Amino acid sequence: MIRVSENAGFCFGVRRATDTIESLIKNMREGDVICTLGKLIHNEQYCDYLKAHGVREISGDSLDGLYELAKQGKSVTLVTRAHGIERELSVRLENFSDSCSTFKVVDATCPYVTKIHKIVKENSDKDKHFFIIGGKNHPEVRSIWSYVDGKGHICADSGELENTISGLTDLEKGVVCVAQTTQKLSEWKKCQQIIKKYCTNAKIFDTICSVTEKRQTEAMALSQRCDAMLVIG
Repeated sequence: MIRVSENAGFCFGVRRATDTIESLIKNMREGDVICTLGKLIHNEQYCDYLKAHGVREISGDSLDGLYELAKQGKSVTLVTRAHGIERELSVRLENFSDSCSTFKVVDATCPYVTKIHKIVKENSDKDKHFFIIGGKNHPEVRSIWSYVDGKGHICADSGELENTISGLTDLEKGVVCVAQTTQKLSEWKKCQQIIKKYCTNAKIFDTICSVTEKRQTEAMALSQRCDAMLVIG
């Protein structure tokens, strides 16, 4: 017997991004330029699909050249990735769009990630310690990090968090903590306990995506009922 996870498939944020870009492809005219800033989502097969349909994948280093194309009259649409982009890139894109009518920016950032950006902007300052639990090289974490003002720390897991926070002496000025939306639930719970041990008045925001939470919970339940599990992704 084969059991398929009820939560298999693209999550809400990824589906939103793919629906957005497929609508642009459907209405694409000859000569139009559609690009994604980095990989739209973490799925190589889907990114290959976009490339086959004329969508270019560019880096921040190529933005000036893309802007020049738009200034020459070419219709350019840039789609930001689902994981979010760094604050400085967001500002540049806004300036390009405001100054050139043929340069359009479509924000495909997952709303869960956008919510974390807002939390960071409203709760970080030069006196507080702001902790992000996640992978420092993950594009989502890099985008979150760019909004931190003041003392920020990226910790991959509870062990790294303990090592970092135990060496700080000015925690009474404020501690704030968020998690990467796809963080492991059990690890996040350990991190919350560590934060509370060192700072009783810390502000901890539970920012793990609800779909991630459901999938992890379901995976554990399925593993107890099945002889083998296959993860496609």
